[in-house]
Amino acid sequence: MDKNRMELNGFKWPDGDVHCRKVVFSSVIDMEPALRLTDGRAVAVQAGGNCGVWPAWLAERFERVFTFEPDQTNFDCLVQNVPENVTAYRAALGSKRGRVGMCLDTRNIGAHFIDGKGSIPVKTIDSLKLKACDYLCLDVEGYEMPALIGSVQTINEHRPVIQIEDKGLSERYGYQRGEAIDWLKMLGYRVRHRVARDVILSCAPA
Repeated sequence: MDKNRMELNGFKWPDGDVHCRKVVFSSVIDMEPALRLTDGRAVAVQAGGNCGVWPAWLAERFERVFTFEPDQTNFDCLVQNVPENVTAYRAALGSKRGRVGMCLDTRNIGAHFIDGKGSIPVKTIDSLKLKACDYLCLDVEGYEMPALIGSVQTINEHRPVIQIEDKGLSERYGYQRGEAIDWLKMLGYRVRHRVARDVILSCAPA
């Protein structure tokens, strides 16, 4: 076993985590309502990748998965935990390229969040120039709005089913709770489901 790592349900995992490991494996079913709305199974984009539980689950259902995880410790575990059809980036998602810092919670590796300046690269989904995008899932601790702004071309071209977390954390970046949902509605989306703290939207008819 790697130093400072443990084995958890067959996944490499940071051994300091206490809280995330209790919920992340059972939470993958929160994506099932979105996938029932998703006609294509070519490409899924997911962030934050954490240690790979969600992208690994998606990899069984899509031909190709792109995932983003900015924290180095999480990312090191993620790349050991996901299959070959997952492309992983050690980066944050945002509205434009740049560099950011992070506030880390080593006892809850799912609660890290973007904070100020730093050395972590920021990518946009639009920079991937995807030929398909069937599903977009963002759980980025309040940074959903910048990530969506950086994916507007992809959204307009491919009209993926979109799942975002909405629990008020966006306020730390100056966005109101629900602002990302309203923004997507202006692009022609509507809310289809609410699962736990996630909102699922699509352009498909009822």
